Amino acid sequence: MSGRLIGIVPVAGLMRRDTAASCAPTRPISVFGIHGIDDPIAAYGGVPGAEGFLSFTDTLAYWAKANHCTGSPTSGQLATTGHDSTTVATLTYGGCASGTEVIGYAVKGGGHAWPGGEPLGSADEMGATSQQFDASELIWSFLDRHR
Repeated sequence: MSGRLIGIVPVAGLMRRDTAASCAPTRPISVFGIHGIDDPIAAYGGVPGAEGFLSFTDTLAYWAKANHCTGSPTSGQLATTGHDSTTVATLTYGGCASGTEVIGYAVKGGGHAWPGGEPLGSADEMGATSQQFDASELIWSFLDRHR
């Protein structure tokens, strides 16, 4: 299936530790990860143990290594739109093989949510839904670059 995929975009999705230990991608693939730092469902910092999950930054680092990206990641910040109290830190790995990209958006103050979308539930149970960017638009733009 990896020959058909142009990229993956996990939103509030971390890599399982056992998957990271056994996964051997046959080719580089672009990755754009989005995760709320205050996600009460999928902990940004990961879950320990063999069947736990890598942290968001370790998940991105896994893909950067798999894609043979060079150098350290570049950190940045999206301009704040003022729609809510969330902010977005960016992490970008450069020099990746075959023109692939590894990009991460960490939503400070964001919960288990689809940025730019409607809340999935109450803020008490799911955390805040950021309106700083439209995840659907950014995902489409990201994947379109790799067609």
